[in-house]
Amino acid sequence: MQQADMAVTYLYPSWLYRLLDRPGAEFSALQFLTYGSAPIAPARLRQALARFGPRLMQNLRDNRSARDVSARPGGPRCRDG
Repeated sequence: MQQADMAVTYLYPSWLYRLLDRPGAEFSALQFLTYGSAPIAPARLRQALARFGPRLMQNLRDNRSARDVSARPGGPRCRDG
């Protein structure tokens, strides 16, 4: 992110973890971050929400219906158990 300004990106949770594990990295140019395609650990999701706030969006694709389902922060998807 420090080499190129990106406004929008899509990440697998494991790639999102890599961003979260880079303290001091600058993401101010990032306006919209979508993640999905695999489960995300609840603790890491809370960490991502704290770091990226409303710029973060979850995406789920159902290949049988070829439709996307998206969720914005503040929804009931960040619970333990």
